[in-house]
Amino acid sequence: MMEEQETYLLDLETMTWREAIAGDVDMDLYAPTVQSGFDTFYLLGGYAAGAVETDIVHRYVPEDEAWVELEHTLQLGRRSAVAIGVPEEVANCV
Repeated sequence: MMEEQETYLLDLETMTWREAIAGDVDMDLYAPTVQSGFDTFYLLGGYAAGAVETDIVHRYVPEDEAWVELEHTLQLGRRSAVAIGVPEEVANCV
């Protein structure tokens, strides 16, 4: 059985941590890739129960302090990957 996981938020004004109100991912998840963008951040893949690499993508919803599983998934299950944000003008160059 895996340990319970919790989401904590850092208040940048007071530099203190607090537990998110509704904030747990709805599954045991370890070693996901974290990527920020569009005024929030995402968990990409990771280990699920039984050390299975998952293709699931979660988006953090700041207004609800909760994680939402997105309909879109990764092409392959990943864990401990690296994600780097790339400006749109660079990503769309052909």
